[in-house]
Amino acid sequence: MTEFLDNKELLESYRARMARGKWPATLAKANKMFQAIDDWGKAQRALAAALGTNYAALCGQCKSKLSLPTLLWKAKSDLYKLAVTVRAEKELVITTDSGNGLGTQLKEKIMGAINRCKNLVEKAIKCFNKRRQDYLQKVDPLQLLLPENQDLTLADFKAMDVTNPPWNDNHFYHAPALWALDPNVRKGIKLVLFLDWVEEEVELLTQELDQSITWACEYHHLLRSTFAKIDLDAQELIDPKFQTMSSLISYPPSHQ
Repeated sequence: MTEFLDNKELLESYRARMARGKWPATLAKANKMFQAIDDWGKAQRALAAALGTNYAALCGQCKSKLSLPTLLWKAKSDLYKLAVTVRAEKELVITTDSGNGLGTQLKEKIMGAINRCKNLVEKAIKCFNKRRQDYLQKVDPLQLLLPENQDLTLADFKAMDVTNPPWNDNHFYHAPALWALDPNVRKGIKLVLFLDWVEEEVELLTQELDQSITWACEYHHLLRSTFAKIDLDAQELIDPKFQTMSSLISYPPSHQ
């Protein structure tokens, strides 16, 4: 459903551009845009059929209030994914500054990756702000005056940790269902999700342990090979034939 709503917004934005007279600069680009609109329209009908309904009925649902929290939840989820990604990249740099060794080139690559995310983050923030405003304007306009519902900025996003309250209630965000409103049910859902997270962490730790053991075995093999080579070189040094040759080479020349 969220995919259908996202595609519908995109189609409407193209149609709005044409209605305002903002046409592509060349005929080839205009034809390309028309083809894209036609392809998206066909994809929307196929998606509606996959959801077990017809295109017209689904378009009608998109105009209802139910579509607004769905779009808002999708925007917030996308923004949260970016928050996790940026935090993971920044964590490497923070760990490095705390004493963990990391090459300068790798650190520069990480900072470059963070900077490249800036455009994606700004786009996601803009989408989130618009969808939240549309939702609150439709449901309860007075909530737009609350401090927590003011437009999110890039600076706010950078200052937020992934454990901050705005992210903690991701699964209950603007959900009117009883399971989202009952505090005991919400607590139970969080605990179940926490157990899932623990299982994921254990799996990641197991993978890291396997990699560490593999590295240790390979390094141990390398050390044994190096020691064996040193022993072999030492045996050559004490070999009688080698000693005779060495003494001939090192024998001082006679003086005339």
